Amino acid sequence: MFEVISLDEAPRWSAAFAGLPEEWRDVHFHPGYYRVHEDGEQRAACALMSDERGVALYPFLRCPISDPALVPAGEKWFDLQGALGYNGMAASTDAPDFLADFHRNFSSYCQATGVVAEISRLNPAIGNERFAAGFMTVTPINQNVIVDLTLSEEDLWHVSYAQAARKQVNKGRRNGLVTRLANSAPDLASFHAIFDHTMERNNAEPSARHPLVYFEALAALCPDGMLFYLTEHEGRAVAAELISHGSTTAYSFLGGTLAEAFPLAANDVLKHDIILDLKRRGLRRYCLGGGHVPGDDLLRYKRKFSVNGVVEFKMASRIHQPEVFQRLNEAWSKAYPERAARGMGKLLPYRF
Repeated sequence: MFEVISLDEAPRWSAAFAGLPEEWRDVHFHPGYYRVHEDGEQRAACALMSDERGVALYPFLRCPISDPALVPAGEKWFDLQGALGYNGMAASTDAPDFLADFHRNFSSYCQATGVVAEISRLNPAIGNERFAAGFMTVTPINQNVIVDLTLSEEDLWHVSYAQAARKQVNKGRRNGLVTRLANSAPDLASFHAIFDHTMERNNAEPSARHPLVYFEALAALCPDGMLFYLTEHEGRAVAAELISHGSTTAYSFLGGTLAEAFPLAANDVLKHDIILDLKRRGLRRYCLGGGHVPGDDLLRYKRKFSVNGVVEFKMASRIHQPEVFQRLNEAWSKAYPERAARGMGKLLPYRF
């Protein structure tokens, strides 16, 4: 049976999530994670299909296209995107007939409900590209770095890490840096202060500057999928990272470092301590994400912790209303010519 449910039926969503194989019980598919990211306009939903062949689960945010410069009065159109981080589909089988049935049903739902297009940021660590390939357009976008946590601690240090990483971690240890989990409201406030400092220093877009209540909601609604780490110098938190995780895989999500702590090698110690803690918790992979563009300084920094761990990061897209999609982009180009460079090559140009 195929159906699309909202968070009003969160227990059924949770039950479908619990029925997935262990590897796919990842926080990015959990209803609590989508509840955090739902707002007054973006409404969370999940497409479910279950029969004797298996189960499939595809959560998404239904986003209205409401700019009057693009959409004539009286028309209602939407696009679908996943919540922040990796998303896409999870399933207990990749049998071609099962996937074909799911995608046919989902396309019919989109056609009937005014969905123009959809995009997913595919997860390179658990490999859900195979559920989209052949049904959606899969496009390489960037590179990510994954640490293999099944290696011994000795091999992580001597084989996975570059010499530059070992040197910096040793420097941080000499500087007396220690890492611990945040375990109180004041700790979470310290985490957010470091994050906010980093966003301000990097002149981040307003949409990336999450308030403290966002992190509080993640901690409350996804308690089994979030780990908040703080690295301290002389009792003061100077670096922080939020790790999201599922049953097998962990992800660098959000965090930052105080500028004054760079000479202490605080971020290197933080990464190293996180890797060791995740391994000891039994996780198998740790995805550090990537840079802003392939091969940039940020990617090279992350690669220091997994010299052979670079993988492709891909997105999947599908257009359900080609004529409307073309009309939206033409209207966007005409109304906002100054945004053309930002939207060029994007999967949903009219969103820029």
